[in-house]
Amino acid sequence: MAQAAHYALTRDDLVRQEGIDAAQSNRTRKDNPYRPGSADWRAWTSGFDARG
Repeated sequence: MAQAAHYALTRDDLVRQEGIDAAQSNRTRKDNPYRPGSADWRAWTSGFDARG
């Protein structure tokens, strides 16, 4: 019997999803709530840009 792969979402995954959700809500890149240059800022931006 095959088992499904289980893995935990990382903070990077969660913040990236926030960026995707922001893009779908027609928000702008200026709505990124994280400090510029931080890992969270990069993850949010990556998610935001992935939709476009």
